[in-house]
Formats: sequence, structure tokens, C-alpha cells
Amino acid sequence: MADEIPKSIELLVTGVVTLGTSFIGAYLAFLFNKLQHAKAVEERQVEACNAAMIVLARQYMLLRNFYDQHLLANRSSPGRHLQNGALLELKPSHSQVDIPSLTFLLDSEAQNLVLEFSVLDAKFHGCIDHINMRSLVHREQFQPALAAAVGESGATRLPGELIEKAIGDMLTMTLRRSTDIVYELVDDAMCALEAAGPSLQAKLKLVFPSHTIITFEPKAARTEPVGVEAPLPKYSQRPLYRDWP
Repeated sequence: MADEIPKSIELLVTGVVTLGTSFIGAYLAFLFNKLQHAKAVEERQVEACNAAMIVLARQYMLLRNFYDQHLLANRSSPGRHLQNGALLELKPSHSQVDIPSLTFLLDSEAQNLVLEFSVLDAKFHGCIDHINMRSLVHREQFQPALAAAVGESGATRLPGELIEKAIGDMLTMTLRRSTDIVYELVDDAMCALEAAGPSLQAKLKLVFPSHTIITFEPKAARTEPVGVEAPLPKYSQRPLYRDWP
């Protein structure tokens, strides 16, 4: 009987050790899986942030190219509403910030970033909407009225005063105001996006200090800084409207 007690204790100890080892192993496996899951979630969140930054960079480049190609030349001209032409409808692809993918930021100290991304995205799409609206007015109302005026006069070039007289006060006011709005909105959106690159990157790095967060830098400075208008020439001295076949 005395010999059986140590044997029982040995079996008990062995069982406890085996059970404890199994429990520790299971617990360590649980912690490992938990850490792996948290790492995967964090990587997806970083990917969503970088994807949003890429979209903002694309939005900025689209607006900057539009500004350089279609707005800059006539920026200081009082006849820019007549001189700036129309575009086909702009439908930029892959230019929508995926705001739902960023809602995890609402649970962080950087919850305001969701609003910042939303505002920047809205500014860009507001520009596109007004550019398309002005182009529609230009194509469907201004161009037919101008063509009729040119046909009646037989001239290939008309000064701005005669063009405005031919198309009427209402269309002139509509075209002028829609042109001014395009300049204002594009200026505002580009300024906001130019500042957003480094600002958003710095704020996101506070959330993900060990990850790479991309940014974007503005192109070379514009010929005329936004918000600084050169003196306008007298209305009668503005350039003639381009040749009309």
C-alpha cells in the first residue's frame, strides 16, 4: 500500500503537468491567432488609408491638369466666360474616396479624419459637377446662339461686346456666373488638396506609427497663385473671340 501512494502521486502529477501543458499550449495558440488577426485587421486599415490618399492624389492631378489646360490661360481676362470652351462630360474613374472603409477611424483619436476625407471628396466632385454644368450650357445654349450670330454677320471673328449682344443678357449672365463658379471651386479644391497631402499623412502616422503612409506633393507652383488676380484689362481691350468657322 505504501508503494502505491507514490505511484498514485506520480500519476496525478503527470496528469496535472499534461493538462497544464495542454492548457498553456492552447492559450499561447489563442494569443498567437489573436495577434495575427489584429495584425491583419491593422494592415487592412492601413491599406484603406493609403487607398484614400491615392484617390486624393488622383483628384488633385485631375483638377491641376484641368486648370493648366483650360483655366490658366484666360484666368485674368474679363472675357473668360466667352473664351473658355466646353468639354465633353467629365466622368473621372476611380476618383471616389471609400468613406465606409475609413469608419474604423471613428474609434480612434483621429476620428475627425473621416470628416476631412469626406469634405475633400465632396469638394472635388462639386468641381466636376459645375464643370459639366457649364459645359452643358456652353454646348447647348451658347454655341448655337454664337453660330447663329456668326452666320448673320458673315464674320469669322467677333469682339466680346457683339457676342454678348447676340446671345442676350440672360445667357451672358449665366455663362459668366457659371465660369466664375468653376474658377472659385477649382481654386478652393486645389488649395485644400495641396494642403491635405502632408497634413493627412502626419495625422495618420499618429494612428499607425509603425506603418508606411503615403502622401503626395503638389506640382510646380502655378504661374498665377490661386487667389491673386492680375489687374484686368479694360473690357473693350479684351482679346477677340477665337475664329469661328
